[in-house]
Order: sequence, then structure tokens, then C-alpha cells
Amino acid sequence: LIHGIRASGMEWRTIAPALAGSYRVIVPDLYGHGWSPRGPDLDAYGIEGQAELLVALMDRLGVERTHLVGHSMGAAIAIWMAVHHPARVRSLVLVSGPPPATVNVWLRALRVFRPLVYGYLRTIGLSSWGHRLGQRFAVYDGSTLTREVIEEGRRRLCVEGMGATLDGFATRLRFPDPIPLIREVECPVLLVWGEEDLGIPIRVGEELARARPGTQLIRIPRCRHLVMEERPDVFIVALRGFLDDRRQ
Repeated sequence: LIHGIRASGMEWRTIAPALAGSYRVIVPDLYGHGWSPRGPDLDAYGIEGQAELLVALMDRLGVERTHLVGHSMGAAIAIWMAVHHPARVRSLVLVSGPPPATVNVWLRALRVFRPLVYGYLRTIGLSSWGHRLGQRFAVYDGSTLTREVIEEGRRRLCVEGMGATLDGFATRLRFPDPIPLIREVECPVLLVWGEEDLGIPIRVGEELARARPGTQLIRIPRCRHLVMEERPDVFIVALRGFLDDRRQ
């Protein structure tokens, strides 16, 4: 289970236990996220760098092949792994992502205005109220995320070394166009999207589904970007159905 940008493995806290009775579930914090290091290896902050770290983690844990479930940026990492390490991926579930390559314009802006962004995060973006406001736009129903959940997520962001993470994003993070990539994927693919997603609109999912015949898109109404937070019941049914059909 691969989380998205500025998040952590915590976003799978409801999903992982629902799968653990039938599957070996691995929930990492990506490099520069959660409780993982915010180190000086800038290449590790890119899509390829994160993907290669996950392949190395699979090697370390003795996992030959796996089902990949990626959310947002995690979906970009998952699809990269499926294309470049096809023998390691049984199936692919892309949740509210990957983002289109057009988001790279914001990453270029981050590189130019890095000091301002860093100051904003330190004073507003990662404050309790600032983080709550950001999370509110990611869900359709604001009551979905409790104050305690939001604060715990913020605590995992406010780890020493945030500057290194920002430098890594600004200099190395670039999202490849997912349309050519999904056409190269050999394994079964499921797309899950909130119909009201403001961050990565569902039209992106529709384009991905059209680009690869046989790809199923599950649309979840009254739901935004954090599908597994807002509708864990619906998400688990969809995910279990897809994975169980492919058990050997």
C-alpha cells in the first residue's frame, strides 16, 4: 500500500487490517514522509527513486511478486514499478492518481519560490489549523476526518528535515505522463476515483481507462481525493473483489 505526497502509511490504517486476514500487507512510509528519513539523497525523492527503494524493500523482505495499491503520488510510483519491473507486480490498483504531467508546472514553481514555500509551510501550512484546512479540501464530508486523525497526520509531517524533503521535491520530483505508461502495463489494472475529487479530477481516471482497454474504473460518489478515508467500506469491497479474483 503506497501513500501519496505529504502523507504517510497512516492513510491506510483502516484498509490494512481489512486485508491482513487474507494477505501479507506491507505499508511503508515513503522516503521523506512519515517516520522515514528526510535525508540528503535528492534522487530518492523522485518517482523512480521512490520506486527503486520499494523494489529494494521487497528484496529485503523476500517478496518476489506483489499486488500494488497506490494513492495519488503513490499511484505514479506504482505504475512506474509495473512498467519497469513487470515481473515483480501481480496487479495494479490506482487510487485517485497518478496525476497528469501538467502538475509539473507547480513543481517548477516550487523550485523558483522554494524559500517562500518553506516559510509558508513553517508558519501556516503545517500549523494545526492550516493542515486541517488543507485536509478539508481533500474530503467531501468534513466530518470524515476527526481532529485527532488530522493532528496525528500533521505530527508525522513535522519531522526534522522538512527542508531536505522540500529540496528533493523541488529538484527531483517530476510526474511522467501516465497515459503512455498505462498502455505498457502488462498486469490487471483497477482504477478507483472519487467523483468530486478537486485535486486530480475524475476525468484523469476516465482518460486512463480509455487508454488501456479492459481497465475498470470504479467511481465513488460524494467523495473527493481521500477515497480510503471517506468511504473505506466501499473501497475495501472494491479492492477485495479485485484482489480475490486474482489469487492463485
